[in-house]
Amino acid sequence: MQYLATVAKLQVQLSIPLPAINYRMRMGNAFRVVLVDDDSDLRKLVKLTLEFTAGWEVTAAADGAAGIEAVREVQPDVAVVDIMMPGMDGYEVCRRLKEDPQTMAVPVVFLTARKELDEAKAREIGAAGVVIKPFEPERLAEEVRELVGRGGGASDGADSG
Repeated sequence: MQYLATVAKLQVQLSIPLPAINYRMRMGNAFRVVLVDDDSDLRKLVKLTLEFTAGWEVTAAADGAAGIEAVREVQPDVAVVDIMMPGMDGYEVCRRLKEDPQTMAVPVVFLTARKELDEAKAREIGAAGVVIKPFEPERLAEEVRELVGRGGGASDGADSG
């Protein structure tokens, strides 16, 4: 329920006009994200936050298998994956993405409530990093950008280094 209140707050506080975001997405310039989380409220919060505060294009999946398929289809700039999910957990999602030549280059950022335990294991299996829950919705895109080491703007493939 806390997430729903935050979503409502964001909807009221948004200063980015909706048509501008939709235009950017239609033009194919948005940073593309696949979000994998079994919590529907958190999925809505993260999707809304990344789309409306950062202008990113977000494809959401409710479980690990659907998330892997979405990453294969979308070829996103980053996959944001919850660690604790029923069935296939986030670690297994990351392992499978890193083993697949079609998806191995996609950075994975984990969402978790257990920083110490999860951060070391996440790095060990090839994740770009971890965002700790609860997070500040207004800073989520910035944290993901920092972990992935990309600008998070237009996905033009250009590197600065």
